[in-house]
Amino acid sequence: MSFYGVLVGAVVTGVGAILAGVSASITGIQSTKSTNSSAKSTLLASCFTVLIGLILFIVTFILFILYQRHKKSGHGKAWGIATLVVGLLAIVLLATGATIAGVESNQYKSDAVVYNALRTAAVLVGVGVLLMLIGYAILYVLIGRRKV
Repeated sequence: MSFYGVLVGAVVTGVGAILAGVSASITGIQSTKSTNSSAKSTLLASCFTVLIGLILFIVTFILFILYQRHKKSGHGKAWGIATLVVGLLAIVLLATGATIAGVESNQYKSDAVVYNALRTAAVLVGVGVLLMLIGYAILYVLIGRRKV
């Protein structure tokens, strides 16, 4: 197990989480500036969906570490299942937030601020999720497959 490999996995996952957080903050800030109530609710829906997904992804990271510690104990299987369930729920919520932002942005082509905020949010969440998955794959290969 390489220290630098684990560091790269953690950094890539962290950058993905930061991108998702930036996406949520963009939609949250733009929702306060919007005068259209429909646009405001769409921006807030995307913002809160991504925030909840991001929080669950961080919880998944903590559960992954706990699973690594308790893998050999009697509760290792339960930690692993909990990690998978929370991780899948986080990915679904993040993807839903990106989908809300991407699909609903077409309704607001006349409002450039809302349109650009939703498009930017969709791209940032998509790239963020991809980076988080790559980071977790690196961590799983380096930590999860090691012989104890």
